[in-house]
Amino acid sequence: MEGNGEGRAPWRRRRGLVGPVILIAIGVVFLLNNVGLLEWDVWWTLFTIWPVLLIAAGIDLIIGYRSPAGAIVSLVLIVTVFAAALWAASTGAGDRPGAQGVPISYALDGATEADVRLSPSVARISLSALEDSALLADGRISVGNREALEREYEVEDGVAKLTLESAQVGSVNLGGFPGLFLWDLQINAETALDLDVDMGVGQSSIDLSGMIVTDVTIDVGVGQTTITLPEEASLDVRVSKGVGVIVIIIPNGVEARVRFDTGVVVRSVPSDFDRSGDSYYSSGYDDAEYRVDLDIDLGVGVVSVTQR
Repeated sequence: MEGNGEGRAPWRRRRGLVGPVILIAIGVVFLLNNVGLLEWDVWWTLFTIWPVLLIAAGIDLIIGYRSPAGAIVSLVLIVTVFAAALWAASTGAGDRPGAQGVPISYALDGATEADVRLSPSVARISLSALEDSALLADGRISVGNREALEREYEVEDGVAKLTLESAQVGSVNLGGFPGLFLWDLQINAETALDLDVDMGVGQSSIDLSGMIVTDVTIDVGVGQTTITLPEEASLDVRVSKGVGVIVIIIPNGVEARVRFDTGVVVRSVPSDFDRSGDSYYSSGYDDAEYRVDLDIDLGVGVVSVTQR
């Protein structure tokens, strides 16, 4: 019978290519970050070209579903669009934002406690102890021409409160990105510190050795974070990150509990830690004079907890 469709190959909708290509691209970038061949600031560049995803999806919908040849053409076009957008974002012409150094110096003014909040959008943070000083904080922060450093500082009832935050000024530059701005800071080692870091993209090296620390909260979108904990302290440490690498260094003699709330993550903890569900405990945690409670929340990446 005519028109019954016999002998005709059944029509099947082809799967799109945008999703797999994006996953492969993210995996490649993350691998290059881990092996040190690509700086973490590339994620900021990717964030600035997110409309490319809409272009790629449109190309795939128009061409990719029609035939194998169309799928190949779609793949080539998607890769070309991604490559062109990355090149434009990283090498764009003219009016590139430069870095300006802002000196940071705040007197202790009799404070014995300090609440310090750092909130850069894109940065490389280096934080360490400031020994034998009448200052609470000392250092230098680099900002771009389209960026302003907002500062608040007060001392009240023996508590110093310092907030350093970067803010966008004017339009966002889509023609290029110069890299991670350096936040190089030292905090008074003899002041009880409550530290809060809220960063979009970047790297941070937070060395708390020799310091008096009561609480640490780190919240980062994408990047690498290394935290060296103090030798004599009992404190809570919370690290939350979307994508990246987290390295925690616990000094010998400090007991710890590490609780994980993670997605696609590779974990590494000391082999002598006992496990209970998503938590790991050092052997002397219950009776320790100095102990740390670590809460780690990571979507995708690597977590390394070492003791030395």
